[in-house]
Amino acid sequence: MSISSLVTFLGKHRVYLCLKQDQIYYRSSKSIPEPYQILLKEYKSLLVNSLKSYQDTDVLISPLSYNQQSLWFSYLMAPESSSYNVAVPMRIFYQIDPIRIHQTLISLTAYHDQLRATFDSLSNDSESVPCQFIPVKQSHDFLLYDVTGLTDSQIKEEIQNFYNTPFKLSESPALRTALFSRNSTEHILIFLFHHIICDAQSIGIFLENFRKHYGKSNASYVESVAYTDFVVFQNDYLQKHQRSLLDYWKSRSNCDRGRALATDFNRKEVRSNKGKTSFFHIGKEIRQRVISLASQLSVTPFSIYLGCFQLFYVMRSGSLNSTIGVLSSGRSDRKFLETIGYFINPLPVFSKCKEDQLLRDHFKATHKEVCGLLDNQNYPFSLLVKSIPVERKANEPVLFSAIFNMLSNKKLGLAASLVYSDDNESAELSFCGMPIKPYSLYQQEGQFDLTMELIELENDEIKGILKYDSDLFSDKTAEEFISVYRNILDEVLLSCDRSVSDLFQTI
Repeated sequence: MSISSLVTFLGKHRVYLCLKQDQIYYRSSKSIPEPYQILLKEYKSLLVNSLKSYQDTDVLISPLSYNQQSLWFSYLMAPESSSYNVAVPMRIFYQIDPIRIHQTLISLTAYHDQLRATFDSLSNDSESVPCQFIPVKQSHDFLLYDVTGLTDSQIKEEIQNFYNTPFKLSESPALRTALFSRNSTEHILIFLFHHIICDAQSIGIFLENFRKHYGKSNASYVESVAYTDFVVFQNDYLQKHQRSLLDYWKSRSNCDRGRALATDFNRKEVRSNKGKTSFFHIGKEIRQRVISLASQLSVTPFSIYLGCFQLFYVMRSGSLNSTIGVLSSGRSDRKFLETIGYFINPLPVFSKCKEDQLLRDHFKATHKEVCGLLDNQNYPFSLLVKSIPVERKANEPVLFSAIFNMLSNKKLGLAASLVYSDDNESAELSFCGMPIKPYSLYQQEGQFDLTMELIELENDEIKGILKYDSDLFSDKTAEEFISVYRNILDEVLLSCDRSVSDLFQTI
């Protein structure tokens, strides 16, 4: 049997290994079958090397989920990139105790396995298996910076440098925290994650857990399932359903997938993952009209917003066919709703517009495509691109170059205001009984050519975020993209009983 077989067994049956000097001991609730005992002996030297930094500590070695595998390989391609760093910054106007913050972080780290995880590959001459190493206990990096006397721009530079410092995933956990203090009652606190251990919903879970347990030594946690159990669930699910899922995606991908957007600048030979961000807002009235239109057409508001993005993409690419990436939550099993980890699964929405097609029919077709995607969302993207014909280029994202995503304040909680804040954000919030405000920090830029995210806010408005590859598009073009999208949305709300070509002539 292979290294992969051994790692899968260790993770599935929660077998903890402990290195003491050069001997490996194991702890398990059940006896280990003889074939796997033989494997442990066969790969002893490999395991000893991988556990050297965990002397005398029980460690669970688990495979990565398919979701994580995509990010792991992206990390290996560009380990110095900060594109997949996710920051949760906040301004705190209160006399805080750093020790209480640190103690709460240690408590959360002990409870959520992904906050302790490091990542590396177990390799020999015939295979290389990406793994996560999860010790039963782990220290937490909490950095304190005295920025007394520094200007706002100097502090901003210090914080941006902290954000841009790449994670070394094989050496330390993918979460670190920093507190920048200007005086006793003015601070900037930043939780910084690598995307391989979290998604937007996970950040909401983290902040809510932190709030509940801040300074409380005996607080109890909402019961959650370990992320490594999701790895097991995903593998078991695919063993049962992979054939039907693959049949669906092969049938959907057998089409003209369109082409990428026209760019201002030529693509470099290798992607640099550099990007910028622009913000915009969609008011209450527009949002309510979208909800009303969706009801009339028997589709979801998401299908309206996505359908408008498809129309924008068709206009700017010059092809009536398009392939747009959307993000499924990946938490189809409710037992993982309180689990911190990287669950989201990017999947393609294939669209074929016709110039004489009525707009209402376009939105209904988009809705039908999205419903089919949701029924088959558990097929991992990393498997999908191996299973269908895909042209791979070092300077282009695989399968689709643009992403459309919608998030709700209800699901994200405080994270919606902190992770997605802009320079004009002035909302007064509360965290752990302390008055705070969002702190703007541009992040997660350059992952795709173009990413549009819409955040449904509590005040019934929508915050729009456009992230774009600055090696491909100018700032002026990015603003034009936003303007065109808003114009399409306005025109659609005026009338859906006209053709696609008529809309394009109007814009």
